[in-house]
Amino acid sequence: MNFPGNFEQIPLLRWLLRRHINMRIRALEITQFVQFIDILHVRCLSAAEPEAALRAALAGVSALWGREALVAAQSGANPWLTISAVTHADAVQESCLILDVGWRSSLHNGASLAPMLSHVRMLFRDRLETDALIREETASLIMSARLLTGLPLLSIPLGALIGANPLQWLVSSPLGCVVLFIGVALNVASWLVTRRILRRATRRDAQGESVATCAAPCDGCSRHRIT
Repeated sequence: MNFPGNFEQIPLLRWLLRRHINMRIRALEITQFVQFIDILHVRCLSAAEPEAALRAALAGVSALWGREALVAAQSGANPWLTISAVTHADAVQESCLILDVGWRSSLHNGASLAPMLSHVRMLFRDRLETDALIREETASLIMSARLLTGLPLLSIPLGALIGANPLQWLVSSPLGCVVLFIGVALNVASWLVTRRILRRATRRDAQGESVATCAAPCDGCSRHRIT
């Protein structure tokens, strides 16, 4: 059986690769955004001008969203909406919409942005701690699911070692193709069920830490949810 030289040509593997990369990108964006908020919070507490504090904090961000937001801030555009448009993480996007309200209030009314930044920092810290706890609690389940999913694949090299050549039988005989199809379908179904169970457990545990209240009161913006 001839497999493609480039595994990215396989649709399922390509989808899994993209999903894994997107998850890593979102996690990295959240970590970078928390660091940015920490720096901006310190500068706001030092009584720096809001625009100058924001530009200085963005200058230390090497990510694409930081560079785009810095250009927007220097040109007079809205940097928070720029970050929300460039980033992939939903939590970062929704936080930027919350912070944009405080930013406008800070520019027009002279209100301090520090209380809202402190609230967002606390929210993200709680979120990261919750995510770490969920990963720790579900690690054994994920490992068991991966082991059970990969066990059928071990039968192929084991059969080849005893001279049975199961792979040739699976791809060359009608009955083997049927067995191969059923096996792959059951494997995919078990993976989807396990993934759904993990998502439900993760969503239920994270909802308790996901509600954020604006530190600075604003019209029509009394409560927000970051998921």
